[in-house]
Amino acid sequence: MVDQASKNINARLQLLILLWLVLLLFVSFSKSYGQEVKTKNSDISYWIYGGPSVTTLGIGLQAELAVDYNNHLFLISTTRTDLDFGDETWDVALIYGQSMNYRSFYLSAGTGVAVIGGEGYSDLFGRGTKTSIETTIGFPLRGQISWQPVRFLGLGINSFFNVNTEQPFGGIGVSVKVGKLHKL
Repeated sequence: MVDQASKNINARLQLLILLWLVLLLFVSFSKSYGQEVKTKNSDISYWIYGGPSVTTLGIGLQAELAVDYNNHLFLISTTRTDLDFGDETWDVALIYGQSMNYRSFYLSAGTGVAVIGGEGYSDLFGRGTKTSIETTIGFPLRGQISWQPVRFLGLGINSFFNVNTEQPFGGIGVSVKVGKLHKL
């Protein structure tokens, strides 16, 4: 009887060892995702762009310095509403936005905070009496679509608007973009 019990324990132990070896073999040849570290694509692009614009207060200029990190856009932007220095309404803005690429096109939109100053008008669209305005805080809105045929050059259309208490203005412009642009 003891011999029969010892054979049963020995058979069970052999079966347990066989199952353990099969499990070990299965686990060693399968790919485990529990501890895998996946690398994140950190796509950094940076550029400057600028060009002429048509604003609600006249013909002006715009320029921006931009950094795009994983579709998070950071801008330092300036807009002028006149080609003559000293006769314009201007803003200097810090902007955060989102962006996306579609083939060789780049789209972005953002908002932030700006300092505005210069010369303003009594009416919204550059009419009325021209007076010096107080330097104040504004809230800019920016949007852009650009075509990037190569990795270092792009052509774009930009829209902008600045909401403030002294002289709100907006407009649309064309720009040339130069820098390290997104992969095509």
